[in-house]
Amino acid sequence: MSLHYVFVLMLENRSFDHILGFSMISGRDAETGHPTQVNSLAGSESNVFNGVTYRVSKGTDLVMPVDPGHEFTNVLEQLCGSGASYPPGGAYPAIAKSGFVASYAASGGSAAPGEVLKCFAPEQLPVLAALAQEFAICDNWHASMPGPTWPNRMFVHAASSGGLDHSPTNQEIVEWETIGGFQFKAGTIFDSLKKRGASHRLYAGDDFPMVAALKGISLFDIHPYSEFAGDISRGTFPYGYVFIEPSYHVLNEYRNSTSQHPLTDITLGEALIKETYEAIRNSALWETSVLVITWDEHGGFYDHVSPPAAVAPGDSQPRDKYNQYGFTFEQYGPRVPAIVISPLIPKNTIDHRLYDHASIPAVIKAVFGAGPLTARDAHANSPDQL
Repeated sequence: MSLHYVFVLMLENRSFDHILGFSMISGRDAETGHPTQVNSLAGSESNVFNGVTYRVSKGTDLVMPVDPGHEFTNVLEQLCGSGASYPPGGAYPAIAKSGFVASYAASGGSAAPGEVLKCFAPEQLPVLAALAQEFAICDNWHASMPGPTWPNRMFVHAASSGGLDHSPTNQEIVEWETIGGFQFKAGTIFDSLKKRGASHRLYAGDDFPMVAALKGISLFDIHPYSEFAGDISRGTFPYGYVFIEPSYHVLNEYRNSTSQHPLTDITLGEALIKETYEAIRNSALWETSVLVITWDEHGGFYDHVSPPAAVAPGDSQPRDKYNQYGFTFEQYGPRVPAIVISPLIPKNTIDHRLYDHASIPAVIKAVFGAGPLTARDAHANSPDQL
């Protein structure tokens, strides 16, 4: 049986270790078929801040008291240590993962700086833990760049951020979502799908999802998530690719959103994951579908794996219009959780292969023959090999 439907649900701001570092899942290696275990925490990993050693620990609050910093300069400190600097157009500094606590303290967490090293116990996230063991968990899926939400989410749609290496201004966001739209040299996967005669559907829990900022996507193209289960339960569903955004509640500082942003109750996002999975599982599409659940970036939370070098998309230059830090995009960001769900995947699969968000355009190419868009997705692994 072949794959006909690709669903992607992207959540917010959590590292792999923060979510699954203590999951201790064992299973079958996706490549070799041999027994293996998720690349998880030993429990001794630590950061030193103001002469105090803070270690990773199991069990954390469902809502963070402070949002850890995750802009380009915050991530630079987290990965490379206090005082690290990035030379515009140059190589990313050596990574030691020593600055997470210092960065969190500087972002407002000085009262309890070790909070950023606390990780969830599996029993705190039962939905995700169950899906990770029933299907495939990818323990080497990285944010596409060491920086914030917007550029990382753009890689999902275009295998590039068009040079954007920072969070856009509110004025830019309003302009992109209502007037012009952010344009990529090679377009987006939605453009590629249209050229191939394939169709897509976009769902969102909010009135202003980030995907609406792309050139060619209007707010009128976005459908309320409340319609999702009903739409796919009908006899025919003509949309091969579906992208789902959670609610953000940005004006309420993300509180009570389903995004799993650090300032909201993470169990609301667990409910969204469960609802999405069960809607697909109970539909006629299930037998020929795949659901990829991942997070846009690490959100400032600790991860013990050093991000490797990356292939630059090749569609921008340092100091282009939206390139504030002169970043070359030759460095991945920290790991983020990723679960790949399909009846076509053997139970309890663990995939150690390297992925990033350009793996979504890569799977669109593999399934629908659309793309590649940039050098990044041309080189990216596609989860369809699962």
